[in-house]
Amino acid sequence: MMFARVCLLLACITRPAGAQDSASAAAGFVRVPRDNVVSAMREEHRLGYNLRATANGARLQAGVLLRLAHAAHVRDSMAVPFLVAFDDYEAAFRSVTGVGDDSLPVFIRIATRFRESLLVEHRRDRVIAAIEEGPAPLLALRVRGGWADATQHGYTYEDKSGSPHLRVKHDRDTRYTIVDYGDMVLHDQIRGIGGRATSGVLGVMFDIMGDARATTSRFAFADSGVQVARVSAKKGPFGTTQTVTVLTTGIAEKGIPGGREDWKAIARRLEKQKISLKYVADAPLPPGVWP
Repeated sequence: MMFARVCLLLACITRPAGAQDSASAAAGFVRVPRDNVVSAMREEHRLGYNLRATANGARLQAGVLLRLAHAAHVRDSMAVPFLVAFDDYEAAFRSVTGVGDDSLPVFIRIATRFRESLLVEHRRDRVIAAIEEGPAPLLALRVRGGWADATQHGYTYEDKSGSPHLRVKHDRDTRYTIVDYGDMVLHDQIRGIGGRATSGVLGVMFDIMGDARATTSRFAFADSGVQVARVSAKKGPFGTTQTVTVLTTGIAEKGIPGGREDWKAIARRLEKQKISLKYVADAPLPPGVWP
């Protein structure tokens, strides 16, 4: 997500997500019960990375959505898309982390302020039309974020609490796919998300491009929980792809630190893995989807 997307991309089950009654099925989606969101986020918290860091925000979101999607498949792999509502996500974050109003991260606060919710299509044949190259994924999700108030076209925020400092932009209509290969997660077809790093070496690097739009990212994890990512962003005809290391604390840095051959091996695998997917066209939003 942009360099911000570099750091965001980087930045359940009491009732299975996807369990539905006839009314919700007729609506074309089902809202995930709050307890399920809490359970999924609690499992992510047990992995030991800092959930409050903006650079871990995309990792957290992807982890929660993949856990909910897995639960939906256990119940019914062809169930309708599920909705993660903004207030349920914030409530889950508060419950799991124990943070109060004064320490709630900006990426949680602003999503709640704009009532930004997430609609997730988890049926693979509704996401991927064909695998042209590469392995078959375990799960493929099409995620669409947004809110009901059409007068609010988007938001921008700055986060100076971590390293690097980030400026993040979200349009009212954001879209991306999350493809889980087990040993790697792919964010692809990213639309409506942008920004940049505003400090440190990463900030200097993106001074050349200014605010950029994220396009795709791949990330995987070392046994220690450290995240290694390959992130691409574009502005007009210009593009850049960078390797980024994100520590469990949420501190991000360009490249791989010296002496970490294990992390370099992950970066090489991310770079060399050939993947080509043909996606299904986006479906129209169900009426009344945004709370």
